[in-house]
Amino acid sequence: MLSICLSADEPALDTLPVFKTTFYPWAGEEDSFRPLAYARAAFVKDRGFLVDLQAFEREPERGARELRDDSCLALAFSFFPEKNDDILCLIANREARSELYLNGELTLERPKLNTYAGEDEQGWYWGLRFYLDCALLQKLCGSCKIEAGQRLRGNFYKFLRAGSCAHLATVCPVSGGGIILGEKDLGDFCAAAY
Repeated sequence: MLSICLSADEPALDTLPVFKTTFYPWAGEEDSFRPLAYARAAFVKDRGFLVDLQAFEREPERGARELRDDSCLALAFSFFPEKNDDILCLIANREARSELYLNGELTLERPKLNTYAGEDEQGWYWGLRFYLDCALLQKLCGSCKIEAGQRLRGNFYKFLRAGSCAHLATVCPVSGGGIILGEKDLGDFCAAAY
């Protein structure tokens, strides 16, 4: 089980656990593209779910039409699995174009995404930092109250659906080759105060 930090104030990102993509369900051969991506997350009291997603790519691909044809980072979470089956899923590209789904249905809601990019000893990267704020969680999931020990279900993803570098990278194992949005593709998380 993976732990997500509960914090009274906005934490320094480098103090949070790193969730790395280690599962590549579309990769068959040893030379298949397996991008490194990771997530950091925390529940911040009275603010919401703070998320930082990062992918190590120099030039993320852009598709012709749909957002899902771009190189994207994503998350899917059931924040209150003991109360309801609601799954909130956010998909976003390098330019902060995003879609937010509730139980597979596109919503009109969009969190404000902050983008960044750079280079370090691991290579070129791009990322997104944002809150799924309390108002949004309350509206879509019926609550924003997360307590220590609370169980959640979720996953973080990096994907590109087509092209020579098509890939799906996940933090938690997924049961099939599809792209997110389903209960079967979520792993176990626990809220922890530390």
